[in-house]
Amino acid sequence: METIEILKICDEIYIDSCALMETNSIGNFLSRYYNKIFVLGKRIIVLPAVRGEIAKHLSDPEKQPNALHALGFLQEYKDIFDLGEEVLSEEYSKKAFADPKFLSLLIDRRQYVTPLLITNDKMLAKDICEKLNTLDSYYGATVFSCFVRWDGELIQSTYFTDEPPQTEQEKRPVFEEPLKKSKNTPEKRWRITFTNSSDDFHSMRTASKKKAESPLKVLQNIIQIISKKRNKT
Repeated sequence: METIEILKICDEIYIDSCALMETNSIGNFLSRYYNKIFVLGKRIIVLPAVRGEIAKHLSDPEKQPNALHALGFLQEYKDIFDLGEEVLSEEYSKKAFADPKFLSLLIDRRQYVTPLLITNDKMLAKDICEKLNTLDSYYGATVFSCFVRWDGELIQSTYFTDEPPQTEQEKRPVFEEPLKKSKNTPEKRWRITFTNSSDDFHSMRTASKKKAESPLKVLQNIIQIISKKRNKT
C-alpha cells in the first residue's frame, strides 16, 4: 500500500523514538509528506513515554546526536506533531519505556479508530502484527504498523524483513537540506541545517551546555519553544 493511502486510512498516527531517531529515514519522510499530512488535518502523536526516552538518550554519548536530531525534527515540523502538555519528571524520564504504553493504548484505541504506529523497532512491530492484531478476545480495527524506509516511504510491517543491499544512488538521502558529517567530537559529529528559524533550537543547545541543565530540562525547554511558536501561528 502506498504511503499516502496509509496516511489517509489511519485516523490516528503515533511514532516511537526508534523511528524519530532514524535521522535519514524520518527526515526524508517528513520532507516528502509534511504538506500532505498537514492538508489531511492529521497530527503525529508523540507520547510522554517517547519524550522521556528521547530525554534519556540525550545522556547517552552514542545516542545523543540522533536524539538531538529528533528534537530538531519536532521543532522543524511542529505543525504536524502533537507533543501533549504533560510535564515529565526526572524519575519518569529515567525509567521511560514506551513499548508497553503503545501496546495497551493501541489495544484500546482500535475499538474506535484505525491507528498507525510508525516504528523501526522490529520486535514491537512483530508484537503488533502477530499478537495484537490477532487477539481472539478483543475486537477492533487493524492496527497499522509501518517502518520508515531509507527514502522516507512507509512500509507495512508485514513486510518488515531485511531489505536488499542498496546501490550507492539509493543510499543518498533526499533531504532538501542534507545531513552533514563533521570531524568534531562525538557529541558534535552530526549536525543538521534547519530551514525555518532554528536559531532558538541551536541557542538552547548552547545555553543548556553552559548551564549544565539536565537532558529532561533541555527537552522540556525545547518543547516550550515549539508550543510558543505554534501558538503564534
